[in-house]
Amino acid sequence: MKDWKVARQGELRIFRLPDDYVLPEGAKRVSSVNGRLIVGHSETGHHHVMERPDTELWTLPESISKFSTVLIVEDPDGDSLVHERPYDTHGDVEFTKGKYLVKTGREYVPGMQTQNERRSAD
Repeated sequence: MKDWKVARQGELRIFRLPDDYVLPEGAKRVSSVNGRLIVGHSETGHHHVMERPDTELWTLPESISKFSTVLIVEDPDGDSLVHERPYDTHGDVEFTKGKYLVKTGREYVPGMQTQNERRSAD
């Protein structure tokens, strides 16, 4: 398994965090859905998922970033981020045990009432 500092899968950018990183106050744990942890949501149902039960995903407080999450891989054997699409898929990203910042791309939407940006549509 390759050790890396920055990776990308579709609209997701992933950065390795220091081992001593502490989640900020107000972070909330994301629950898995049918045994899958959805790291990147897709409007077409082709999510970016991790399947090991001891991998955790945390949303950060909106005051810090509404487009970022923290992924914690506890399994010594690591885990893989898989794009659930049978065609034109993004390659898997392999993780070693550790903590990672996952940033979701943003797109500008003219005419939105409350804000001019949203998560990138996949």
